[in-house]
Amino acid sequence: MFQWMWSDLHFYLSYYIIYGMKVTGLFGFVMIMWIIILVESAFLVFVVPMVDRILLRNGYNRPIVSSIEALISISSVVMLILLLNKMKNAYMQKKLQL
Repeated sequence: MFQWMWSDLHFYLSYYIIYGMKVTGLFGFVMIMWIIILVESAFLVFVVPMVDRILLRNGYNRPIVSSIEALISISSVVMLILLLNKMKNAYMQKKLQL
């Protein structure tokens, strides 16, 4: 049963990849968006906490370090929203030929 489902799924995916470029375009757009979101998440998880360690070692106090981290996090999320909005607008203009 699973063999049949996999071969059927493989057939439809191959058909859309080869002949259905509109679906592939949307799939590629969504994949690029998710990759950008994952990169942003990795930045927030791995890089921003390192700023904490570096600034505390150099003698900054905790409220200033937390303010700097919050500013970095908020600005990176705002830039992510603006980038995704620009990507969406470019994709829609391309697909609608505006």
